[in-house]
Amino acid sequence: MRQRPGSNPIIARLQQKYERLLAMQRLFSLQHGLDMAIIALNDAFGFGEDRILKFVDEYNKTLVGYCDAVIEDGDEDPDLYYVRTKLDRRLEQIMHDSFLPWEERYDFAKLDEMYGRERKRK
Repeated sequence: MRQRPGSNPIIARLQQKYERLLAMQRLFSLQHGLDMAIIALNDAFGFGEDRILKFVDEYNKTLVGYCDAVIEDGDEDPDLYYVRTKLDRRLEQIMHDSFLPWEERYDFAKLDEMYGRERKRK
């Protein structure tokens, strides 16, 4: 009996492993960034446990508010464009002349350069 196209169990298991690895990498990156922020807040500004807990709470609320749409949506999604625009506006209010727009903060071509890969152009 022939299998239906796309029903290969080996490929399905590999896809599950790949998706789990991506989720783990996202979680690691988020937690690592938070850990570094906590250390920096303590080192640079003397934040202690109470202020850091307040920061972590606000960080998590902000993350949920902004990132769900960014992680799940594609470049053509109007919701993603809205989130990017709102995020850029808020960061520009905070950073003034040091503000970098989305395209510079999330320049994935830098990753390609780090790993010696050429980026495919559309």
